[in-house]
Order: sequence, then structure tokens, then C-alpha cells
Amino acid sequence: MTTKRAKGKATRQGLKSLYETRVMDGIRSWKDKRGPNTSDDHGFLLWASDLILEASGSELTDEQVIQACERDKSGDLKIDAGYIDHETEKIFLVQAKNWDPTKPVGDDPFFQTWESLDLLSDPKRIDKANSEAKEFYAEFAPAVQTGYSIVLCVATSGRVGSEQKDYVAKKPGVREIPVGVTTYPVHLRFEIFDMPKLLEIEVGDSEEPGPSVESPIELRFDDGYYITPGEAGGLYRSLYATIPAEQLVELRRQLKDRLYRLNYRGPLDARVAVNTDILSTLRDMPELFHVLNNGVTAICDLFNSGDSNTAKVWEIQVVNGCQTTETLFRNSNRVIGHPEVKVNFRLVQCKPAQASLVARATNQQTRLRAEDFVTLEPIQDEIKQQFSRMSPRPWYYEIKRRYWKNVMLRDNKREAARYTDGETGDRVISLRDAAQRSLAFLGQPIIAAQKTADIFKPVAENGYKEKVFPTRLSPYQLLLPWSTYVVVKSGVQDYLAG
Repeated sequence: MTTKRAKGKATRQGLKSLYETRVMDGIRSWKDKRGPNTSDDHGFLLWASDLILEASGSELTDEQVIQACERDKSGDLKIDAGYIDHETEKIFLVQAKNWDPTKPVGDDPFFQTWESLDLLSDPKRIDKANSEAKEFYAEFAPAVQTGYSIVLCVATSGRVGSEQKDYVAKKPGVREIPVGVTTYPVHLRFEIFDMPKLLEIEVGDSEEPGPSVESPIELRFDDGYYITPGEAGGLYRSLYATIPAEQLVELRRQLKDRLYRLNYRGPLDARVAVNTDILSTLRDMPELFHVLNNGVTAICDLFNSGDSNTAKVWEIQVVNGCQTTETLFRNSNRVIGHPEVKVNFRLVQCKPAQASLVARATNQQTRLRAEDFVTLEPIQDEIKQQFSRMSPRPWYYEIKRRYWKNVMLRDNKREAARYTDGETGDRVISLRDAAQRSLAFLGQPIIAAQKTADIFKPVAENGYKEKVFPTRLSPYQLLLPWSTYVVVKSGVQDYLAG
């Protein structure tokens, strides 16, 4: 009995320690972003909503997360946070409960989350709702009519019991939602985000710089390989093999983020849905990983096959399968020394100019967004170089999504230090934010906020790409609207805070 009590006490202390450090760090960070009148409970809502939305494939700016959580007040129709992603056609309804991590959270958050659908179906309750909830309903109703699905989310730092899990599991996957006089069948997903799940998706540590990609890399193929000849001159000559996953881990360890130079995105957060799926396969069915995973496609300038089990490769770049490679690397304890974990591998001999063609043709595992397709365009690299040369303080232009956080701050800390100081913080401007602010500044704020994909389409396809990124663009043309937005946002927050 003494042993059991000691173990239980240690577990409770561990939960409290996790809450006081990692959860409270997230809460304090969001309180700083929203303003001094933000409570711990609302800070938890902001922190958890940000994790939930990004884990589901939606990437929001801080301002969008704050706006999504402004419904948390009297008359909120039991919706603490609501967000509609028009790109993925999903409606997110979040109920958050900041709670003692050692105590059961109870049934209320789960009942209230399900009740929110009843309230959104009742015209009388909508009439009595607060203005933010009514504004949300004005967007919710046409989304239901269009066929969007609904994701119900309960986020809590408290303990979730088996009764609550059973309650969620037994809810139907389709529900009728009335809009006016017509009823629409809506697909539902009900998810629980407890403290372990929210913390599990946080990213790990960093590494030291690696060797140059100019030297050839030797790959080993224990099960052999086969080669297709390609076109004249060796263009698109291809090698196919099933390789030990630890080969990819070693490749990533040696080349660092340079392995992804010609990848549209680079590594995404561990909490993104596709990465959690990859990790689940690795954890639960390692011997079937190569069967259930789409594999990795890389390009290179040249490869020479040696004996039946090796090949030398020059200038290798992963153009599809970056998330697979990164997940394996971040969970190397499940890969190194585990020869049963294999990956289907395709190597194509071509020049960087053909990289986008190969990437587009092979990318199926994770949907590319509109902005991803412009990341390899020369003008983006030119803008990045100009930002880095600005004086007296250079800026980091983040072309690929989350690259600053997932690569620079982890793998290139020395270079990242150029863009950080105690006075101004991180001087980072992302391609997506710069494009949105610029288009809004140019007179199209609605398109910038709600139809982001159109920003990156050519004018010939009814887009705005050439207007936002014209030839000979100066970085100041992007920095001015971005800085204007920051100043105006700060002024509005100060005004609202009194």
C-alpha cells in the first residue's frame, strides 16, 4: 500500500509540474499576445485552440486565433472558440476547460460541446446569442449548406475518464442541422485533446551543423534495387528500392535542413495531422511501415551504382516525403537498430529546374497549399536575400511554412541569431503574412483574409500573384504593409484595453 501511495503522489506531482511549466508557458505566451486583461482560462483556450487547429491542418495567424476565441463569454452558444476553414471545408467548435491536472474534469465540457449543435439549430437561442456568436453563425449557416464537416473539440488540462471517452465514441458521425426551413446532413468528428495529447505534439531538440551536400553520399540497399533508363543524357533516370529507414535518418543527420532545399515546404510541426499519422504507423505497425506509407522521392544531379547493394549520389534533395523523413528522424529511437522498419525510396536523376515537376507529380500524401507552389520561384529567393541584407537590422523572410521555428531555431541557431535581439525580438516575416498584408494594403482586404489561395494564383487564372510579387520587388514594399498592420493592431489593442 505504501508503494502505491508513493507512486500515485509522484504521478500527481509530475502532472502538476508539467502543467506549471509547459502548459503555463503556453498560457503566459498567449496572454502576452492578447493583452493584460487576459485570464489564465482564456489563455488556455488560446493555447489549446492554436494546437488543435494546426494539428487539424489549419494554419492561423495569432490574430486569427485570438479572433476565433473572442466568442467565449455569456451567450456564446456553448462555443468557446469557433473557426471555419474554407480551404479544408471544416467547421471547428472548441470547448476548453483549464483544470487541475490531477482531478477529473467531469462531464460538463463534453455535454456542452454536443449541446452547441442544438443551440446552433435553434433560431430562438441564436437570437439571444452575443454579437460574436451571431457573427459566427452568419458564416456557419452557409458553410453547412455548402457541405462542410464539423469537428467538435474538447480541450482540457484535467483528467478525462473512461465515461467521457465512451460518451464521445458513441456519438454519431452524421447529424442533421437545420438552416432556415431546410435540414442538411453534416459529417461530424468528436475529438478529445487532454493535457498529454496537447503536450505530446510539442517539438524536440536541435542538432549541430553537418557536412556540405557537394560530396557524394553513399546509400546502401540491403534488398537490392532496380533502375529505369530515363531519357537521353540520363534525364529522369530513376532508381527504385525499399531501404532501411535508418538510412534516411542518417541522411537527414548528415545534411540537416539542406536535404529539403528543393522541397516546397520543408518540415511541418509534429502536431500536423499527417505527421501524427506517420508516427502512429511507425509506433503501432513498424514492420508494415513501407506498405502503409507513401514513401520518399528524391532527386539528384547524378547517381552511380556500385555493387548490387550500394550507390553513390551527388546533390541529393528530398522533394516528396519530407514529413516521412522528418518524423523518422525525430523518432530515431524507433528506427535505428530496427531493420524491420523500411521505406519505399525513389531516386530521380535530374536538374533542380525539373524538381517542381517531380514534386507535383509525386506529392499525394500531404496536400500542397497554393503558397507552397511559389516557394521555389526565383523571386522568392531574391526577396529573401534582400531582406537578409537590410541594414542596420536584417530580416528573415520565411518562404516555407514554419521554417523559422522548425528548422532555423532548431538546426541553425547561429544564423537565426542574426535576426533576433533583446530590443525587437525575432525579425521574421513569412511569405504568407507578407502576401496577405500586401494585398490588403493594395485594396483587397476581403480576398486577403478569406481567399488566401487566390493571392498565389497568376493573374491569368484570376489571381493576384504578379500584383503582390511584381518584377523587381523591393522588400520595403512588403515590409511597409506588414509594419502598418502591426502598428494598427497594437493601437487597437491598447484602445480596447482602455
